[in-house]
Amino acid sequence: GECKLLHNETIVKPGVPLSELAVGECCGEQEELNFQLVRSAVPLVATASEDLDIKVWNADTGYCARTFGDHINRLKDFAVSPQGLVASCGMDCMAYCYDPREGTKVAVLDGHDSIVSSVTFS
Repeated sequence: GECKLLHNETIVKPGVPLSELAVGECCGEQEELNFQLVRSAVPLVATASEDLDIKVWNADTGYCARTFGDHINRLKDFAVSPQGLVASCGMDCMAYCYDPREGTKVAVLDGHDSIVSSVTFS
């Protein structure tokens, strides 16, 4: 996705030296520099299958962006959070949480003694 550099919620145009930004003094002290790098979201679609994998697809291109394959038995459910995290659960008594944008496993939830049949975000 596209990256943007923000200074006090204003987009900093490429090539502008930081010394030209409106950074002044307030109450006799130098104003604190406040920058944030923002990456626009790539639309993703998550799918789960009987092959035990969760795949995350780039909705713009249709290509598989990530595959998560930690389950060792059939998947029962999966959910996507508003922040884009993906959680899954299955017959292996396990639940996992992934960050598909980073390609990382965020959490392993292994406290169940039986099939985990549902997962959700609140």
